[in-house]
Amino acid sequence: MPHRYVVLVPIKTSPQAKSRLAAGSFGPAAMQAFARDAIASAKRSPWVDEVVIVSQDKLDLGQGAWLPDSGGGLNTALIQAQKRLMITHPDHGFLAMLGDLPCLLTAELDAALVFGQDHARWFVADHHQSGTTMLGAAPGVGLGPIFGPNSATAHLASGAVPCNLTINSARLDIDTPDDLRAAQALGVGAHTARALEPDKALGAGDSRQPAPNEMGTA
Repeated sequence: MPHRYVVLVPIKTSPQAKSRLAAGSFGPAAMQAFARDAIASAKRSPWVDEVVIVSQDKLDLGQGAWLPDSGGGLNTALIQAQKRLMITHPDHGFLAMLGDLPCLLTAELDAALVFGQDHARWFVADHHQSGTTMLGAAPGVGLGPIFGPNSATAHLASGAVPCNLTINSARLDIDTPDDLRAAQALGVGAHTARALEPDKALGAGDSRQPAPNEMGTA
């Protein structure tokens, strides 16, 4: 029987988070806007029952639930959060999803979650095919997160199955201004579009098209 998911969204709240982006003319407000759009897309999915932020500081970005990151690192925080939630959600799968996916389309997230129905552990590699944007696990199975440098290779080596679908919006995480320009070309969500509206340094301000999420196609 198909299972539904609890989505864990780890978010760094330190001033150093995404320092390559914060060094530009936008910073923490834009980072939270990215997460708001990713969370909004996840909440629209019929496969998602709950979205939980995992962070050191309590955040409300529209997700409705929060668990603390005790400071042991991203992977430890995700392991602890999943163990806690597996008690109350024993029949759910779990998805660890990065928050910096401002152009995430619900339809493409749905496709990934359907792909995951047939695998104990699976992952979505980022657009560089080196990192990981999503890591999923079936009910009763630990995520086994290995986020960090070359995490796609690490997750593959650990036995997780790579999702081979064409889901560009689910792969485009934001690490650099070039990444953000690419996301804007695909169409970012409403929160990100508003957060970046004053910013002309990216060269996309006046020419940006309405985001798919804003047009209700996600």
